[in-house]
Amino acid sequence: PVWSPDGSRLSFTNHTDVFLMDLSKPWSEQALQKLPKIEQGTHYVPWDWSPDGKKFAVTFGPPNTGGGYVSLETQQFGRFNDVAGSIPSWLPDSNHMVYAQGNSVFVTNIQDLRSRKLLTAIDGDPRSPFVSRDGKLLYYVVHRGESDIWLLDLTEQN
Repeated sequence: PVWSPDGSRLSFTNHTDVFLMDLSKPWSEQALQKLPKIEQGTHYVPWDWSPDGKKFAVTFGPPNTGGGYVSLETQQFGRFNDVAGSIPSWLPDSNHMVYAQGNSVFVTNIQDLRSRKLLTAIDGDPRSPFVSRDGKLLYYVVHRGESDIWLLDLTEQN
């Protein structure tokens, strides 16, 4: 499940569909909102809700795997890559996401879906990048026998 930024909604998947629940309503008044599919036969899993509450950072799959976003307002989507396991996370501006691919972490702009490399790990592959809500810190995991949590100060990046 993924909580909305204001805590009023919850999204979850049952491996075929994505649902929204309005947590401001009592249980007796709950009616799950099933979100429409975005591509014929393509399933998506929300991993992070944009800070403005209007989009999900998602992974797609199968049959068309990869990472991207889905707009809750327009039901449109964008795909930034076709690599399975690229779990994205939002930056505070709700227009950029970070994701790991191979031994690198990238940031992508959802307006043009262009990505640029933020870092390359020397020893191991970074996974699960997450940007602090103030946008100053990037956390990620590197698995080398045991998983280590790494931190990058984004205020030092150009």
